[in-house]
Amino acid sequence: MSELAPIPGFEKLTGPPYVGITAAVFLFGLLTLQFYNYILKFRHDYLILKLAVYVTFILELVSTGMTVADGYHWLVRGFGEPDVLAGFFLANFDSPIIGSLVAVISQVAYCWRIYRLSGMKILPCFIAAIVIGSEFAYFAAGIFNETLKDLTHWETTSTRLVIVWAIGNVVSDNLIAILMLYYLLNNVSLRNASWLGRIVRLILESNMLSALVSVLLGVFTFVDSIKPPKTSMFLAPGYILSKMYSNCMLIMLNNRIYAGDIGEESADFGIGGHAIPLRPRYVQAFEKVVVNKEMAVHVDDNSEMPSAASSLGPEQDVRFSEV
Repeated sequence: MSELAPIPGFEKLTGPPYVGITAAVFLFGLLTLQFYNYILKFRHDYLILKLAVYVTFILELVSTGMTVADGYHWLVRGFGEPDVLAGFFLANFDSPIIGSLVAVISQVAYCWRIYRLSGMKILPCFIAAIVIGSEFAYFAAGIFNETLKDLTHWETTSTRLVIVWAIGNVVSDNLIAILMLYYLLNNVSLRNASWLGRIVRLILESNMLSALVSVLLGVFTFVDSIKPPKTSMFLAPGYILSKMYSNCMLIMLNNRIYAGDIGEESADFGIGGHAIPLRPRYVQAFEKVVVNKEMAVHVDDNSEMPSAASSLGPEQDVRFSEV
C-alpha cells in the first residue's frame, strides 16, 4: 500500500462521496419521472425548450452512469486503499464539467421563464450572463483538476476558480429565487393550493433548493477545516447540485399546467388526451362545444294516443328519443 501524506481517516474520504452518490441516483429517478411527465403534457412545447429538456436528460443520464462508476471505483475496488480513495477518477467529468453544462441550461431556462412572466429583458439577460461566466469557471475548475494526480495535490488555482463560480452562483441563484418567488406568490393557482403544496412549489419551482446546495458546496470548499484536500466533503453537494438544477427546471416547466391567471403559458389535455399547442403569454382556451337536445315523437299505436292519431297516418309509430 502506497503512502500518501497527509491522508485523513477513511470516513472523511468515503463518507461524503457515498452520501452524494446515493442522493444523486435517487434524484435521477425523480428526474426521470419529471421527464416522463413533460413528454406527456408538453409534446407541443417550444422547440428550444424541448431541446433543452432532452439535452439535460441525456447529460444527466451520462453523469449518473459516471457517478455510479465513481462509487464502484472508490468504495468497492478501492476499499481500504487510500491511494485509490484520494484519486478523482471520473468525478471531474460528472460533477464540474457536465454539471456546469446542466446548470447553464437550467438557469437560462429560468431566465427565459422570468422574461415570459415579467416582460423584462435586461434583468434576465444580466442573470444569464452571470450564470454563463460563473459556470465557465466551474467548467475550467473541472478541467484543471483533471490534470492533478489526486486530491492531495489540490492547488490554489482550483480554489480560486471555485470561488469565482460560487460568487456568481450565489448572485444568480438568489436573483432567480427572489424573482420566481415574487411571481409565484402572485399566482392564483398557488394561493388556492394547500399549505403543503404551496411550500413544496415555492421551494422547488423557485430554485431556492438549488441555491442552498450551491452555497453548501462553496462552504465545503472554502472553510479551512473541511476544505480539500483535508476532506472530500465538497463531493457530496457536488454530485447533488446538477440533479437539483435539472429537477427544479423540469418542475418549473411542468407546473405551467397550473397557470392561468398572470399571463403565463399553459398547456392542457384536449379530447382524447392530445396536448393543446402552447401560445405565447396566453392561456389556452378550448373551442366552445354546444350540445342541443331534441325530442322526437313517433306514434306506435294510434288508439293509445287519439290526439296524435288525427294528425298522423294509421301506420305511423310513436317513440320518444333524445339526441
